[in-house]
Amino acid sequence: MMLFANVIQERLATYIIKANENYFVVPATADLVANQREYPFPAGTLSQIKGLEVKFNASDNYINAREVDLNTLKIPTNEAAVVATFDNNNPYYSIIRGSLWLWSGTIANCVAGLKLWYTQYPADFTSTDFTDTGTSTEMEADPTSTTFGLPIPFHKVLADMIVREYKILNSLPLDEVDAAVDESKTENAITRAVDAIRGANLSREIIAQLPSAEAVGNNGFDY
Repeated sequence: MMLFANVIQERLATYIIKANENYFVVPATADLVANQREYPFPAGTLSQIKGLEVKFNASDNYINAREVDLNTLKIPTNEAAVVATFDNNNPYYSIIRGSLWLWSGTIANCVAGLKLWYTQYPADFTSTDFTDTGTSTEMEADPTSTTFGLPIPFHKVLADMIVREYKILNSLPLDEVDAAVDESKTENAITRAVDAIRGANLSREIIAQLPSAEAVGNNGFDY
């Protein structure tokens, strides 16, 4: 049953992210190491990255780093070329083969110098999630500070889909309720659950960023 539950939960999570892409976003930190450009992260983390903040000294505030494609660097990646091109006031990064590469000035040791914001799917269910011992954690509760539970509006959808998939796989007869949980009704139930957790803040602002005057040259008058 856990196999069904975890597969279906991942499917439901994709609907939640489509409705609110920041719903499952969490931060992770890593130490900066002197003269080190490459920082590996767990599989799947960098493919879900939302943003990166960097500080080069423990007493500094974090600053945002911008992503740049490796092909657009147009410089060798040796240390001398990197520090001659970039500085620690405007850091950049690239994602290459499961690692984050930091393009900046000289790097010194700094505890928690990297703060990565990424999407973390809900934690897999365990056997204790399906036992009523009075001590098991509710499915909507976050298991840890860096993992998520499944929102309450999706619990009924999850249960119906698990029962139906289990019966089909084991060639068990479907009763009227199971038969009614067809694909179209499932989609409708998912839509209602998504609507229930969709962000209701209608005053949320979107802040656009324009190129600086230096970037466009002559304040853009020639373009």
